[in-house]
Formats: sequence, C-alpha cells, structure tokens
Amino acid sequence: MEKIYDLYGTSNLLLFNEESILDYEPGGYHPVVLGDTLKNGRYKIYHKLGHGGFSTVWVARDAVREQWVAIKIVKAKWSDQFRELLALRALSEHAKGNLGSKYIVQLVDDFRTEGPNGSHLCLVLELLGPTINITVDDYHQVGERLDAESIVKISTQLLEALTFLHEKGFAHGDLSVRNLAFNSGRLSRLSEKELFEILGPSESEDVTRIDGRALEESVPRQLVKSTEWTGWPDEDDDEDENIRLIDLGEAFTRENMPAKLAQPEGLQAPETIFTDKFDSRLDLWRAGLIIYYLTFGVLPFQWFRIDSLVASMIDLVGELPKEWQPKWRQLRVVFNENVDDQELQGLLPVIKGLMVFSPADRISASDAFALIKSSYGESCAESLNLRLTNPYRRNHMLAYIVERVAAKKDATSNNHREENTSIVVEEMWRYHGLLIVTKEDSSPDFDPSRYRKDSYPAFY
Repeated sequence: MEKIYDLYGTSNLLLFNEESILDYEPGGYHPVVLGDTLKNGRYKIYHKLGHGGFSTVWVARDAVREQWVAIKIVKAKWSDQFRELLALRALSEHAKGNLGSKYIVQLVDDFRTEGPNGSHLCLVLELLGPTINITVDDYHQVGERLDAESIVKISTQLLEALTFLHEKGFAHGDLSVRNLAFNSGRLSRLSEKELFEILGPSESEDVTRIDGRALEESVPRQLVKSTEWTGWPDEDDDEDENIRLIDLGEAFTRENMPAKLAQPEGLQAPETIFTDKFDSRLDLWRAGLIIYYLTFGVLPFQWFRIDSLVASMIDLVGELPKEWQPKWRQLRVVFNENVDDQELQGLLPVIKGLMVFSPADRISASDAFALIKSSYGESCAESLNLRLTNPYRRNHMLAYIVERVAAKKDATSNNHREENTSIVVEEMWRYHGLLIVTKEDSSPDFDPSRYRKDSYPAFY
C-alpha cells in the first residue's frame, strides 16, 4: 500500500507554516475547507485560527445564536480521551460568582462529526483575539513592548485564573504565552466585513497529488493559512477586554494524574526533569516564566539540551535542592534586579516566588496575586486598560529588513556580503531585543548603547 508521503508534494507546505498533510489520515485531522458546515448546517467555517498536535481550530458562524465562535476539531484518535472537554464542563459548574472563572475560555457547545478519518470531537468555544506571544512579538519587532499597566493586568488575571483552577482541583498542565489570549466582548458580534478587517483575508492553497490522480477523501482539498490578526485594534474601549486561559488539553486533576506531560523545550518545570512526580504546582513555575517574559521581553531559558537548561535554571534561581545535586554541578549567579521600567519592579518578588525549584516552596497563585495587589493596589485587577498599540505587523518588519538589505546592496559595489550580513544581524538584533552583535559584526553606524542591555538578567 502506498504511503501518503509518496503521493503528495511538499511545495504547498513551504508557502506558510501549517499542519502536515501527513496527519490527514485515519485517526488524524478532520479535512476542512472554507465554506464547510458542521452540526447539520448550524456552524459554517469562514477562517482558520490555528492548529496543534491534537486539533485544528476554525472561525465559524453560529446560525442559531447569530454570533462568531471558534471550533476546535480534535484528531479522531484523541477524541475519546480529550481532557479539555471534561475540564471545561467541570469548571463551568463552579463558575458562578467566581471572578477567576471569567479568565478561562468559555465552552459554548460540543458535538461529534463523522468524517473519512473517523469520529471527531468538536468543541465550540467563544471567539478570542490573538495570543499573548503574537502581540508581544509585534511590539519587539519595532523596539517597543507592552506598557507596564498592561503587563501588571495580564499577570494579575493569569494568577486569578490559576487560583480558580487550583481551588477547584485542576491543573492546566501546559501553561505558556501561546495559551493566553486577549478577549474583546464585541468580537463575536461583529459583521463579517468588520471581523475580516481584524483577521485579515483568508488564504489557502490547493492540495494535489504528485501523480495527478484524484485526492483521497481523507485529505483536504485546500490547506488554509491561519489568521495573522493584521487588524487587531491598537486600542479598545471595550470594558470586557481581558485575557483568557485557553487550551486545556493537558489539564488534569489530583485524582486523574497523567503519567507524563508534553512540555516544550525550555518550559519544563524542574521537578519533571529530576523526578517522576509532579502536581498542579508545575503551573506556578510556568506562570513565573510567563510573567518573566512579559517583564523582560524574553523567556529566561532558551536551551534545548537538558544539561544546558538546568545550568541556566541554576544561574537564575539558585542552588538545586540537595536531593537533586548529585546529578548536576552547582552554579550560582545573582538575579539581576535591574528592570528598565520602574513600574514593573513589583513583579520581581512574584517571579522569584513562583520560580522556586522545590514545588513545596513555591508561593500559591493566590499568594502571588496578593503580592501584586500589595504593590499595585486593587486597580490592577479592575481598572487598568490594555493598550495594544501595534504600529507595524510582522510582515511589515520582514519587508523592512529586506528593503534595508536591498538598498545597501544597490548603494555599494564591493563587499556586498559583509555589509548585507551586518545589516540583517543588526535588524534581527533589534527584533529580538538581545545583545547578539559583536563590534566586528555590526555596521559602522550601529550604536548598541541605544538599546537596553541592562534591562535583562545578567546571564544574557
């Protein structure tokens, strides 16, 4: 029997980074194209929000409620054991009167759809805006960042959401900046024209077989590009604009602990490296990483090798617990508390309290929330407005870099390679906000003193 990768070309995958065609197979993704309908025509697909290892997520119109929603279509092989549905149902029962529940994505509906690859669970969720990492990255590309009030507000709401989860016996299990999304109460009520001005136009590429034969039913006719949120508003007067904790696919309870968790490189909680035991307190470590990212503009750990990752943890946090020390050499580098924005100084004890090696010694989400309130007052959770100024988007910055290189190349006839390389390095240095340029690599007019090296911890 021929394998799918013997039949399908990969050129379409190079146009944009989306899910692999190879995962459209029995037990895999459900094939979807724009204009498809689900649940007897109730939900019509208009755009794509994204994809993950377990599902694809789509923008749809609910014909019954007459509003926009997000539909997560789970791979068939995971649909019978998908923990997110159970978690969202259970949490919704405890939501009434609990402030922290408003910062958890809301389940609107759930159903099954049958397709060529099997039976798929579909979760209908409230339509949310871009995730935190998308917005923060857009700021970094133009040498800016979220204002201090927004950072404090996001941190506060994250901790309130975690407090609610933990008090109800749940752990998120996969907390990251990719699983926190902005929300605007008016998003679901926009007209089609208004919504597409925010999402950007839908784009897709036809999927074809190398041999020219007809596609199997298991494969979509089109590969759809995820939205880039090119029109997300710079500012929004909507009082309901907050954040939502999303993607509870790795959620678990004390009574139903998974054997292991899928943790991206650099985000592992240390207890999952040194022991085979973990609990909801791994969320606290991950919350510390998020607040660190918001405060300093980068994640603290960028390593892919475990030994390098742990060494950098020691640099930042301090000595390992005694029972872990035989496996690793001891290092100690003092936490650099020089935060460029003085309004963010109050977040440092929160980061330090959450990012402690021993889970038993980490402060709780409610204690971390109390620390923020003691530094910033009650207004941090109630009256601060998110300001999402985005003067440029990602594609504009990339175009700018290309234009700089092209202009430099046209202006010089010699040493094209060296000068062009220095321009790209300089611009990418600005993009990431990190000191990665040496004197020899930088262009003649490049002045590193203009940038905030001292606003990052010492090990950078």
